[in-house]
Parts: sequence; C-alpha cells; structure tokens
Amino acid sequence: MKFSLLIVNYNTESYIEALLDSLRVQTMSKSDFEIIISNNVQNKKLKEMIENNSFRDVFNIKIVQMHDNIGFGRATNAAAEIAVAKHLLIINPDILMTDKNYLDLMYGFILSNPNYGAISSKILNDDGRDGCEYYSYEFSENFDYDDEICWFEGSLLFITEELFKKLKGFDDDFFMYCEDEDLCYRIKKQGFPLIKNNELSVYHKGGSSEPNKDYAFYHRWYKSKI
Repeated sequence: MKFSLLIVNYNTESYIEALLDSLRVQTMSKSDFEIIISNNVQNKKLKEMIENNSFRDVFNIKIVQMHDNIGFGRATNAAAEIAVAKHLLIINPDILMTDKNYLDLMYGFILSNPNYGAISSKILNDDGRDGCEYYSYEFSENFDYDDEICWFEGSLLFITEELFKKLKGFDDDFFMYCEDEDLCYRIKKQGFPLIKNNELSVYHKGGSSEPNKDYAFYHRWYKSKI
C-alpha cells in the first residue's frame, strides 16, 4: 500500500463526503491507499454518510471513534497508529483533489525524493491564493532557517510513517492550531528537508470545523501560537 490518508472529523461530514467523491476519480488504484478517519464527534452522522454513499464498496475505510473531542493532533496520532502504508497523507476534510492524477503524480515525486522530511503541494483557497508554505514561525521567528521553508500548512502534508512515529507525531499539548508548525520545526531539527511540489495543487476551503470565530476559538489559537 502506497498511502494512508489520515482525516479528522469534527462536524465536517459533508466536506468529507466531497473529499471522498474527489478521491473516487483518482487514477491511483483504490487498493494502493487506505483512508483512516478519526471521529471527534459522538454521533452516527459519519457512519451514516459513508454507508449512504456506499464508500466502503470503493475504499478501504477505517474509522477510529473518539470518546470525546480530543483535538486535531491527538486524533491524527490515533489514526497514524493503525496506518499500514509507508507514506502518510495528513489531509483536512475540506480539501478537494481537483487533479485526478494527483496521487499517482505525487507518489512519483516522492520516489524521486526518498529522503524527504515532509512534502506538500500548492494549497489553493477560494481566491486562488496558495497557502502551502511559510518562511517564518510565530512572531516572525525563523530560528536561523533564513530563506528556507519553515513549515507547511497541516491541511495537506505527506510524511513517512517511520519519521512520524520517530517524532511521536503531533505534540499532544496542541489541541488545535500551530501543531503543524511545531511538527515541521522538529522535522527540520532532524535534518530532513521540507519539499514542495509546485506542479500539483489541491483546493482548500478552510475553517470548516470552526465556522464561528468565538472567544473559545481565539483562546485556542493564541494559546497555540504562544
């Protein structure tokens, strides 16, 4: 198996449905990847959506049911624990693969960069802006990684299962936000490169799990930044 796709659900069933529809038309054989969804909500909506669309007839889907909303990083770690592929794809529910050759082409790119730390591609929003890579961490700090990619947005991130486990995955102290920065920083400290494939792109809606920007949202966001 080439890829294990790791998805975290928190009231994003409709987005996951659209993502799975976009994966349905990928040219890569469906036997070459698995889909593992960590379910951070305690209802049957995710299961019903998958059953109503007969997605299990198309994909190898595993659901990891959480007892509570444990956050993005911890839920991704739980999905990674049962992944069987050499390469993990951490992917947000509100991503759409707009290129049907994306997985096949990315796999070839990965094989040509076997010693990568993390790989991503263009991640385009509604305005066509690419939000993939950043050249500093929070508060304009780059820790002497001048003119280098400091981190990739965690909405779409390829990493080997071996390296992810070596780094013990995302840091559990981050409930949500900035855990991707922290992971990429630790990848770079290990001496592995962050590599972007500028020939490929996906669409990212963004903010699907927290549409209401209330006090709790800003509290989590700024706590993670600090």
